[in-house]
Amino acid sequence: MKRIETGKWCTSRDGELYNPDDYNTKEEAIEGGKLDYEYTTFYVGKVVALEFEESDVYISEDAFESLANTLSEDCGEVAEEWDATNEELEELDEMLSKTVIEWVNKNNLHPKCFGINDDCRIEL
Repeated sequence: MKRIETGKWCTSRDGELYNPDDYNTKEEAIEGGKLDYEYTTFYVGKVVALEFEESDVYISEDAFESLANTLSEDCGEVAEEWDATNEELEELDEMLSKTVIEWVNKNNLHPKCFGINDDCRIEL
């Protein structure tokens, strides 16, 4: 998954669920956290936007297995002879991954949530 720095910071009470705060610096996030969490322990972290990449798509084996199952249902045991090489499965993986990411981009389906980098615990 591609992680894109946004230049923003956010806060969290537990270090797991971060609020979509919009702080420009770590210092601003710490000051905001002091107010939001009433001077108890909290976390701050850098906000990163998330985008899917081709390497995130793992469907070639499922696609091939689906075809093999369909063939087996139709032809029975003789279908076990139908197989693909590792190179052929890698080619299928590349083709399907590229197509899936093109579809994600076309339909603007990248995650709306965000990730966190460089989080740290603030103890007061």
